[in-house]
Amino acid sequence: MRLFSLALVGFAVLGFSQDSRRSPDNAALVEKTEGLVAFWDFDSAENGVWVSRANPKGRTSASYPVWLRQIGDPNRYRIDEWPYGDDASKLQFDKSGPLGNAVLFNQGFVYGSIDRAVFDGSPIDIRGRMPFTMIAWAKFVGKRHMIAGIWDEGGWDRYSGRRQIALFAGLFKQKGAIMHVSATGAASFPQSNARGSQYARIRAIDGQPFEDGEWIAMAATFDPEHSRLVVYLNGHATPYKLNDTVTQDVY
Repeated sequence: MRLFSLALVGFAVLGFSQDSRRSPDNAALVEKTEGLVAFWDFDSAENGVWVSRANPKGRTSASYPVWLRQIGDPNRYRIDEWPYGDDASKLQFDKSGPLGNAVLFNQGFVYGSIDRAVFDGSPIDIRGRMPFTMIAWAKFVGKRHMIAGIWDEGGWDRYSGRRQIALFAGLFKQKGAIMHVSATGAASFPQSNARGSQYARIRAIDGQPFEDGEWIAMAATFDPEHSRLVVYLNGHATPYKLNDTVTQDVY
């Protein structure tokens, strides 16, 4: 399985698991993981841009730079040239996490992105039935939504059947980890009238909620051999019952 280890786009301070203490060994342990293709700890930067690390024994040595962005602003920015200083948009950091220098990504006022041209066709361009594991270490301090991935819903007309993946924390008043995958970007359950069925999502939900203000580890794995998508909170997967009969039938 590929490990896509990250702390990226979302509404969270990102950086190891709950109650872990910062240790220089933590990042080294992640980096040694077999199959690791991208790991951001927001301590590693080149020319003012955060870059990823990979397993030194892996097949890829590519590094994926994360630029700072704000919704509505077409420009991308280095860390040292971020132009916003208002309360919602200013850069803030948290060193209390197990990986050190976590950054506050706030509701689109501050988020990180990788240029599409950089990752298209690369090991982090998750596509088809490619197996993957995605991990985010996070501490939430407000509204919960998307953490990381390739996701921008809009239906078949907009995306012409292009796949999407994303890790979320809390949708439809849920307070746990959620993973969505879609082969098309269009509604996964158009035949259902259940709330949310209009969205593009084959999903896995972890049934255990978590509180704000605590470091947690969220993870998702996709096993194409068994067509299985599983989400974990702090290393455990808690079953979640789906009430919609159409969705149950599809699963």
